[in-house]
Amino acid sequence: DDDLRRPLHGAALPAPPWEETRDALAVDLVADHLVKALRIAQVRNNAAFGIQELLKLLRKDGADGAMPRWAKKEFEKRGVYDVVAPYETTEFVVQKPVTWKRRDKSHAERCPDDAGRWVVHLAWDLCLLARSRTHAPVFRVCRTCLRTSDALARAMLPYLVADALCCGDDDAAAFCARELGAAVAHGRDPVILQLVVALRVTLERWHAAAARKERDARRAATAGSSFDCFAPEAGGARRRASQALDKALDALPHA
Repeated sequence: DDDLRRPLHGAALPAPPWEETRDALAVDLVADHLVKALRIAQVRNNAAFGIQELLKLLRKDGADGAMPRWAKKEFEKRGVYDVVAPYETTEFVVQKPVTWKRRDKSHAERCPDDAGRWVVHLAWDLCLLARSRTHAPVFRVCRTCLRTSDALARAMLPYLVADALCCGDDDAAAFCARELGAAVAHGRDPVILQLVVALRVTLERWHAAAARKERDARRAATAGSSFDCFAPEAGGARRRASQALDKALDALPHA
């Protein structure tokens, strides 16, 4: 994928998960990635299923079970509404459920010379490990299209890592630490390191912004945390999420 080879340093940072709502992220993924995947024969049905299921999520928040007006306007603005709309009434089904399996070798050890394969395999596993109340359903739907879209995997990667660290269990956190550490140690494709550094920059800025919002909330004597959209509501869970992010950042190389 040529998109993967473009320099990352000038790219805009993804919006934090508390600003990029689940529905806004779903619209972005449909318009920017899944519609394009419809043109690829081997994943056309998976892309159709993904669009169908994300439209279902959007309709849950719409009046009378219809696509929200803002989502329709957004699809129209991007010139994809006529492609997307028919999938509101389709009934595609994924026949084979997939579960996460622990592997002996990291993805960087299995494909050290191919950044595209590395990011796709990592995102695939993280989709299976996603546990957030808000975004995880989106990730699980999009997983079916990852095999042929490293651009989709790259767009989802910061959200998937944040989900695993803030919401996942100890296995998910350990998996993230192992995979990102192995990427630095074993990745020979320079784009792998480039992606890891970009991930660090994104998580670092999200973490700092979350800490500022948390301090502002305490000063205003209001409840809540910036990562509430990913982490359970208990304060202890929010502290654990913050500690997990700190630990992950310590293990990643600086830009």
